[in-house]
Amino acid sequence: RVQGTLHKVSGPLTRDVGRGERMKRTVIIISFLALACCLSYAEDTSPTLPDSQEFTKLRNTIASRDDYNPKWDADDRTAIFEAHKEKDYRKAITLAEKWLAKLPVDTSVMYVTAFNYLRLRQYSEFSRMYYQYLGLIDSILSSGDGKTVNTAYHVISLTEEYAVLNELKLELEEQALVSGCDAMTCTDRDGNKVVLYFNVSRVLQARKKFLIPDK
Repeated sequence: RVQGTLHKVSGPLTRDVGRGERMKRTVIIISFLALACCLSYAEDTSPTLPDSQEFTKLRNTIASRDDYNPKWDADDRTAIFEAHKEKDYRKAITLAEKWLAKLPVDTSVMYVTAFNYLRLRQYSEFSRMYYQYLGLIDSILSSGDGKTVNTAYHVISLTEEYAVLNELKLELEEQALVSGCDAMTCTDRDGNKVVLYFNVSRVLQARKKFLIPDK
């Protein structure tokens, strides 16, 4: 399920797009299942809908590790996107699978890897990876409605914020820290200014542990 209420910046009114976002997610998931069913028919696989609670548990487990670092910018991660940019999809996939074995909640890497599998016509692997991507995104969107500080989406890395903005087709214009939340001022596809709030308390806590400076 998706909860997505966007707060309008330019006036006192708010535009509740929860219904629209739920419809969009439904279309995305149905499209995924239809595509996965068609592509994997010959391989006798049966895709199912992601369970957000399952992926929330995974995210919480990862973030609770003593060695968890919320700054996902390691060189081996960067190499994945470089290989993808160079259209070396097999190399990108190999690097991505190694990275995801260490950090199985990286939505950005999963998204790129899913479609790299699709480009190589490895349809069951595409289905597996895109299923995980959708599950993680739905986990974040199910954690709040993003409308206020008190109902902000909960994230375990700033990377998750950008993954959500990408999924909701929002372009970031401005970012500010407000009461332990990132207030992301964005523009939607219709040109409207909207704000989404992300609770980054776990990110800030982990940053203190690793003494990672804010940028």
